[in-house]
Amino acid sequence: MNVSEFKSKLVAYWSSAGIFLIFAMALTVRSGYSYGATLLLLGALVMLACRSCGIFEGLDKADKYLLATFVIYGLSFILFRFVHVIEAAGFDKPSRFVIGVVLYLFLRRYPFKINWLWYGIAMGTIAGVMIGGYERFVEGFSRAQSNLHPIMFGDISMLLGLLSLTGILYFKALNANRSIVFMMLGSVSGIFASILSGSRGGWIALPVAIIYIFWQGRELLGKKQVRMIFAGSVLLAVAVGCVPQLGVSQRIEEATSNIQNYVSGHNENTSVGMRFQMWKAALYMFSEHPVLGVGKYDLRQYKQQLADQGIIDQAVVHFGHAHNEYLTNLSEYGAIGFILLLLVYLVPMRLFAQKVIRYRNHWQLKSLAMAGVLVPASFMDFALTQSLFSHNSGVMIYILAILIIWAAIRNQEILPVKE
Repeated sequence: MNVSEFKSKLVAYWSSAGIFLIFAMALTVRSGYSYGATLLLLGALVMLACRSCGIFEGLDKADKYLLATFVIYGLSFILFRFVHVIEAAGFDKPSRFVIGVVLYLFLRRYPFKINWLWYGIAMGTIAGVMIGGYERFVEGFSRAQSNLHPIMFGDISMLLGLLSLTGILYFKALNANRSIVFMMLGSVSGIFASILSGSRGGWIALPVAIIYIFWQGRELLGKKQVRMIFAGSVLLAVAVGCVPQLGVSQRIEEATSNIQNYVSGHNENTSVGMRFQMWKAALYMFSEHPVLGVGKYDLRQYKQQLADQGIIDQAVVHFGHAHNEYLTNLSEYGAIGFILLLLVYLVPMRLFAQKVIRYRNHWQLKSLAMAGVLVPASFMDFALTQSLFSHNSGVMIYILAILIIWAAIRNQEILPVKE
């Protein structure tokens, strides 16, 4: 082995380890995703220091669309900070969309081992459900959360569980039975961890995603297996709803009761009722500032005015976002911010969906593309009840998952990596 081959192999293990850690630690350690991301960033910085030219070689039109979308989104929201308030504070989250481009270039220059991506995802959910189970059944927490907000813990757990489901198809194509079992355990763990969190918004994505995954994988799995899996999923869902200790039926009943109380005016300050008030406030702010919104720093002032007018309750004023990504963007950044949000969802989804169609008979690439579709699709669902991009965990998981999975597909297209 010459020096060049040794360096390439070493860097491949470095990037593979970083990717594994991003997902394996995402649910169990505070800012756990940042450890693996730091490894990738260090590698990218070394790459830039040692190779100032040629780093954009091999990028096709789809790559450029994806990277341009991230750069435009990030720079636009940095600019919003200066439009609304002349200070640099608060641009750390949007700047990560721009920094992600450098990480992507590093992953393309030094391809990583795909298996490590899948194993990291499954390991993350398994570790997450262990923490969540301990919190719920030993510590007596009402909702599992680990080091995250309960909603973020539940949504990220659900996402990783769904990605693990697509990993089953990836290893099915390789006839890797042990890996299939591991991914099955990861998928069940992710879904169960989300249940333990009590985050109802994430549950909405589950039936739609399962139908999508197994419909796309029906030719690989066979119709008989798909029917058995579907029937088993329905029975499991019913069983989960019937176990009072898991709190699923209780959370659904609470939501129904909250809506009834809000509509009747009996009690508007329930969990769901306060969300409705936040959404009402967001729409009021958007109607007054439809183009650029009111800005992040004047948000509380506007909400206080609405509370003084009796439009919303005083208890809603202190919330930093609308608990809905779409309405948060409409109120804070107007129609422009809303359009940018849709682009950062829909451009990656379309690119991955095109790969699903193109590689309909290449199951390793198709399963990766399906996983890519599920990331923005799941975030679009989660966004109905939570502003994920207001949290570091939401921003980082979205950026990293999109770019890593896209890099995995592109590397397999151009330079397949031996596992």
